[in-house]
Amino acid sequence: MGERVTLRIGAVAGIVGGVIGLVANILHPREADILDSTEGLLTEVAGSGIWVGDHFAIAVALALLLAALYGVSHSITSESGRQWARLAWGAAVASTAIGMVVLFVDGIAVADAAETWSSASGAAKDTAFAVGSAMISLSFALFTGFIVISFGAVPLLYAATTLSSDDYPTWLGWVAGLAGVLGVVAGVLQWFAGPSMLSAFVLFPIASILFTLWIIYTGFLMWQKSAAMPAT
Repeated sequence: MGERVTLRIGAVAGIVGGVIGLVANILHPREADILDSTEGLLTEVAGSGIWVGDHFAIAVALALLLAALYGVSHSITSESGRQWARLAWGAAVASTAIGMVVLFVDGIAVADAAETWSSASGAAKDTAFAVGSAMISLSFALFTGFIVISFGAVPLLYAATTLSSDDYPTWLGWVAGLAGVLGVVAGVLQWFAGPSMLSAFVLFPIASILFTLWIIYTGFLMWQKSAAMPAT
């Protein structure tokens, strides 16, 4: 695949995936009782009409954003920048794999457990609650790792990539760095103290939205780069 085509695919994937990701992130339920109790989360999921669809949209966005980050990595021309880009791309692949597992567990398994618990009664309801609680614990554990890698390590590595080359504005590197720092803080807080309003509903959304905007804008820059290249 030619470099021009690679950049154009990455640009379109970044812009489209970024918009889908932003909308899905904004629509994701964030009621306080989701964090307060397992019963509150199961009730919220069972009563939500968009839980499954929202997680599917996030999965589509993740796949598109991975393609966009491949384009960014491929567009770096300096040797030092390329070294960072290889590390950043490897982290992006790993983070996307973890993210997909999180979405499968949270968007499918937890949703199914919540529906079963909601409609059950007696001993069956207690069993469904135990299953749902286990699924939620697994989901939160995976989600914590996802935050640290996807919105901590990956933005920081792409910040280093951008700052080590002249292919993109320097300020863009610092924006990615800020997103990465916020993501690391959110993930570490959640790792040691469990999910909280600060980590899950403040720091993580800011980090994820900031990095998503970074990818969208980088997508526009990649399109401009591709437009300046010969068609063959």
